[in-house]
Amino acid sequence: MTEHAPPIVSVVIVNWNTRELLRACLASLPWDSERVRIEAIVVDNASEDGSAEMVAQQFPQARGIRNAGNVGFVRANNQGLRAATGEFLFMLNSDTEVHPGAIERLVEVLASDERIGAVGPRLLNTDGTPQSNAAPFPSVIHRFLPSRFEHAYQRALERRVQDSPDHVGRVAWLTGAALMTRRDVLAGVGPLDERYFMWYDDLDWCQKLRAAGYERVFVADAVVVHHGRQSGGRLTDRTLAAQLNDSEYLYLRLHAGRLATCLVFALRIAKAVVRWVIGPADARAEAAWRLRYHRERLGRFCLGAPLATPADVADPAPRDDQR
Repeated sequence: MTEHAPPIVSVVIVNWNTRELLRACLASLPWDSERVRIEAIVVDNASEDGSAEMVAQQFPQARGIRNAGNVGFVRANNQGLRAATGEFLFMLNSDTEVHPGAIERLVEVLASDERIGAVGPRLLNTDGTPQSNAAPFPSVIHRFLPSRFEHAYQRALERRVQDSPDHVGRVAWLTGAALMTRRDVLAGVGPLDERYFMWYDDLDWCQKLRAAGYERVFVADAVVVHHGRQSGGRLTDRTLAAQLNDSEYLYLRLHAGRLATCLVFALRIAKAVVRWVIGPADARAEAAWRLRYHRERLGRFCLGAPLATPADVADPAPRDDQR
């Protein structure tokens, strides 16, 4: 009887100036597994910390793609997905470390039912505490609720899945920090939407999976440590806030509509006005920035200006030393 070769798992990692974390991430992959074959693709967004050189020297089995500039997380992720050859595609943040057996377990669940379009592991913070990896799709109502409601959902999900016999559970969306799909699923629903520079692209893509009839499954006994926002943490607070808000408003426009987006917009403006009027000096300065931000984005997200389409985003240009 002829034995089947283990399936190829293409691990796509986008990196921007996280060399040491990237080193730990690559070292945690199951290179010698007998159940899967690892194809690692590292897309580097013009890092200045020697990340690309480290990969070439210490992980020659990995494929490196070097961009001439920082094209954003989403576009770089799509680059890696286009270069992948595996049947299973695993989008993995550079600030993660994979526990033994996690990738093999994700492949097992994803291959068990063609209705499953994506799977995600249980994420842990650096200190071993649970990290949110699944939640309901956000709506206008969620924008008015404290974050503790989302945390309560995650805790309830953890209990439900841990108590199930197979340690898996159907969820609305899974975070892109560690998200696995199949090649046929990606071909059917399309790539990540490159109108997002970073943030909310995973929610958007899970919405596409839902619309196509695919289930999203949380796998509690596959574990990945996610150190959290290491690239984003290098940005200034206001740059990060602008990126997050831009992505959130784009998501709401696409999936909740203009009216819902404007309601959230108005709520944020009202909060900023109150802080500007009665807050201390530092709060007033922050409120003034938020008011300027919303004034600049009003036409894009709330008025008649049409949203750009993914086709309007130019392809990134890799450097000549792509290998």
